[in-house]
Amino acid sequence: MNPNRIRAAACLLALLAAPVVGLEARDSERRSFELAAIDGRRFLLVDNVNGSISVRAGGERVELELEKVYRAPSAEALERARRESRLTVEQEPGRLALVQDGEFRCDRSARRRLCEEDAEERGYEVEFDWTLTVPADLDLEVRTVNGGSVEVAGVRGRVEAANVNGAVRLTGLRGATRAATVNGDVEASFDAAPPGELSFASVNGELDLAFPAGFGAELSAHTMNGEVLTDFPFQTLAPPPATTRDGQGRYRLSGGSVRLGAGGPRLECETVNGDILIRARG
Repeated sequence: MNPNRIRAAACLLALLAAPVVGLEARDSERRSFELAAIDGRRFLLVDNVNGSISVRAGGERVELELEKVYRAPSAEALERARRESRLTVEQEPGRLALVQDGEFRCDRSARRRLCEEDAEERGYEVEFDWTLTVPADLDLEVRTVNGGSVEVAGVRGRVEAANVNGAVRLTGLRGATRAATVNGDVEASFDAAPPGELSFASVNGELDLAFPAGFGAELSAHTMNGEVLTDFPFQTLAPPPATTRDGQGRYRLSGGSVRLGAGGPRLECETVNGDILIRARG
């Protein structure tokens, strides 16, 4: 997940500002999907604009509970919100995409972009809050922009998670992971050392990453207004970082790159306003 793409999404926040609304309506939708593996892999995409996403591993089907909230200044606009907003399902062997779709989307490609039209011009706003139970072994990509956090628990495949105005919280991970937000913290906890590359980014938020004992990685970590702290022993790479200890005995790094433990996958961490903590799980 490219942090530049996340920053670009942040530029659309003003265009997605909520209007002054007086009416609210709610709907719910429940769906169940079979997602068979192709060549041992299966992939789920959840593409949201406004609202939260919560995903946890369990079972062999993708089970969705979707709460839809519509807000508008009039009954007519409220009805238009319901008519123009929808869940779009795209499914093919080994792949399932679930999309918050509507007039705020400017194209109908697999990676939809947001229209440069704010909610006031449309006359309504729509929020989808997602709760999903999924097979643990799938690869997962989830993204939202406003109105809530992104949470993933127990997914063992590759995970990509993006937010703009909210936190990203990931637990029970085992695979390659990329997570980014603009305004919020990123938290990630791994049950096993991941075999693939890792990338975590925020602009206004902390990065809190937890790995099992014996974890190793090639670490590049940068923050402008904060500290980089780790529990893991390291070897200095070029340019050499300045190191001290904090009050809890963690290594404090300043600039440069290091090899954590015996080395391993690439681990990139970047924030502007916040600390970066790379800690051993208790």
